[in-house]
Amino acid sequence: MGQELVQVIDQISKEKGISREMVIEAVESALVSAAKKKYGTQRIAVQIDPKRGDIVMYAYRKVVPRSPIPMRR
Repeated sequence: MGQELVQVIDQISKEKGISREMVIEAVESALVSAAKKKYGTQRIAVQIDPKRGDIVMYAYRKVVPRSPIPMRR
């Protein structure tokens, strides 16, 4: 999907007369919105590699230690 995404981004950029960076930012923003809608309102970040078209999505979560539970024997 990577190269197809790069081609689509280039095509939109040329047709609309806007920079590739703006198109990439718009796609990243749309992917963040879709992920938040599907997975809840957690902190999510998306990065698209402008050359390869690879998409990396991060979901930031808070890790907390478990409360001590007495072991039964």
